[in-house]
Amino acid sequence: MRKNVYALGALLGYLGASLLTVSMATVAAQTAYRCDVNGAAVYSEKPCADGKAVAPTQDTDAQRARSKEAAAQVKADNRAIDSRIDKRANNEAKARAAERRALAKSERAEAAAKKKKAAQAKATKAKMKVTPVKKPKGASAKPAAGAKPS
Repeated sequence: MRKNVYALGALLGYLGASLLTVSMATVAAQTAYRCDVNGAAVYSEKPCADGKAVAPTQDTDAQRARSKEAAAQVKADNRAIDSRIDKRANNEAKARAAERRALAKSERAEAAAKKKKAAQAKATKAKMKVTPVKKPKGASAKPAAGAKPS
């Protein structure tokens, strides 16, 4: 029983969608007429009864010229915007490159300072290292009895 209800719902959905599609196609194919009735524009599906149909409006030469001027202005504005975007991108790229160079320079300076500090520490350690005193040859390790230590 449940399967039949679902199937019926799906069928109604498909029918509704196809009916909507057909009705939209019919509406799109209709012609509309614009008539002048007592000085007012009236739109109808049928041609005007008194035979006084209003002609579709055509752009005048002045309207076409203004349209071309507006299109040219839009193109000029877009070129100007693109130019500003390109300049900004170039400036940002230059700034990033300068930051990378400055960072690399500071890292090199830091590495050199670290190396210098290590060398200084090594030199200090070498100075502080106690070297054993070498005994002259032939001298004994123990002083002779009765001899005064010097």
